[in-house]
Amino acid sequence: EQIGGRRGRKTSTAPMEQDLFTRSRMDWSEYLSEFLQVLPDPDEIWRKGLIGYSDLYALTRDSHASSCVDQRKSQPMSRMIRVQPAPGSDGGAMSEKALLACTKMVQDWGQGKPNMISNIMEAKLMGMQPFELNWIWDSTVGANVMRMPTDLLQEWFAYTPDGELRTFKRGSATPVPVPPFKVSMARHQPMTRNPYGRKLLSPCYWPVTFKRGGMRFFAEYAERFGMPTVHVQAPANTSQGSLTSFVNKLMGMMRKGIIATKGEYAVSNLDMDSKYQTTHLYDSFMDAMDKETSKALLGQTLTTDEGGSRAQGDIHKQILETLWKGDDQFTASYLTDLFDLVTYVNWGPDVRGPVAVVGEQLGLDRLERDKVLRDFHGIEFTDEYLFRHYDLGKADYNRVDPLKASYKDLPESGTSPKAGGSRKSEAAKTKGEARDNHRNRGES
Repeated sequence: EQIGGRRGRKTSTAPMEQDLFTRSRMDWSEYLSEFLQVLPDPDEIWRKGLIGYSDLYALTRDSHASSCVDQRKSQPMSRMIRVQPAPGSDGGAMSEKALLACTKMVQDWGQGKPNMISNIMEAKLMGMQPFELNWIWDSTVGANVMRMPTDLLQEWFAYTPDGELRTFKRGSATPVPVPPFKVSMARHQPMTRNPYGRKLLSPCYWPVTFKRGGMRFFAEYAERFGMPTVHVQAPANTSQGSLTSFVNKLMGMMRKGIIATKGEYAVSNLDMDSKYQTTHLYDSFMDAMDKETSKALLGQTLTTDEGGSRAQGDIHKQILETLWKGDDQFTASYLTDLFDLVTYVNWGPDVRGPVAVVGEQLGLDRLERDKVLRDFHGIEFTDEYLFRHYDLGKADYNRVDPLKASYKDLPESGTSPKAGGSRKSEAAKTKGEARDNHRNRGES
C-alpha cells in the first residue's frame, strides 16, 4: 500500500480518468476533524462515541461471539501458503529471482504462518489491521526480504481525505506520515467514504451488549423469583412476634430443609407454574441475540445452534464454506501485496512479482487432471512443477522410468476406451468369470 498503487499499475504522464474527480471538490465537512485533519471512522457507533477498537475487541469475550470468531478463523488458519508465478508472467530472470526470494521468505516464517493468517483475518473483524515490516538482507537469495510482519494497534493510525495513511507519535495528537516501506495495512472492503474498512464485529455490538445486560437481569430474576413464593396462613389470634418467629424459621428451612413449629399454620406455594414460564422469555431473548451474532460473523446460524433439518444444515454449511473461500482469497490478496513490495524494493516496478495461493486443495482434482494430461496428451511435468504444486522437495523422491500408461500399448482386446472397453470393465469381467467357476465347482 505504501508503493502507491494497485498490482500492475504503471506510472504514466498521460492524464487519467480519476484525475477528473479531485478530492478537493468533495464535501468532507461532515467527517473531517478540524484539529487532526484526518477522517474519523464513519461507523455509526464510532461517530456517536460509544466504543473504540478496544471495546470492539472486548466483544470477543462473549462465549458465543468467541466461538463464531474461532469457527471463522479455523479453516483459513489450517491452510498452506504457496508462492507461484503470476499468471501471464514472462518468466524472466528477475521474475524467477523474485519467486525464489518470496518462497524463501515464506519458508523462513516457519510455524508462525497460522498466527500470521489469524492476524490478517483480524482485518475482517476490525475493518483494518496494520502490520510493521522489518527488512533483512538474505544472502542466500541475494535480496531484501521481510521477517514475519508484526501486528500493530489500529488506534495508532488514521486516514486523510486523500486516502493517505497517518500515524500518531507518542505524546502528540498531530498525525504524521508513516515511514515508507515500514507499515502495511490489510483492509476489509475499504471505500472512499470509509477508508477504515467494513467491520464484521460492528453489527455484533448491540446483540452482545443486550445479551450481557439480559444476563445480569436474568441472574437477578433467577435469584429473586427462582425460589417459590411461600404463603403462610396463621390463625387470627396469632401475635406479630409469633408470626415473625415462624417466618424466620421458614427462611431457615429453605437453607437447611428442617423446621419445627407449634400451632395451626398453613403453608402453600403460589404461582410456580406461571413464574417458571416467564423464564423462557429470557431464553428466547438470549437465543435471538446469539443468532444475530452468528449471522453477522458466519452468515448463518445452524453451525452454532441446535435445530433444523439436515438439508438446512447442509445449506448453512455451504454458506460457511463459501465464506471460507472468500477468506482464503482475502489472505492471498494481502500476501500478494507483500510479495509485490519485496519485488519492488529489490528489482523495481517493471518486474512482476509472484502471487500467493491460500487454500488450494491438493489431491484428487489436480491429480486427476495431471494424469489425463500425461496419459492422453503426452505432457511430461518438470520437477519444478511437482515441487510447487505437490509440496515436494528434491530430497523427497527419486526419478524412475515413467509408467507406461498409454492406451496404445494395451492389447487389442477391447480394453481401450476407443474400442468400447476399459480396464475396470475387464477386471470386472475376470472377477465375474472366477465367481461362476467357483459356483460350478460347488455344484459338481
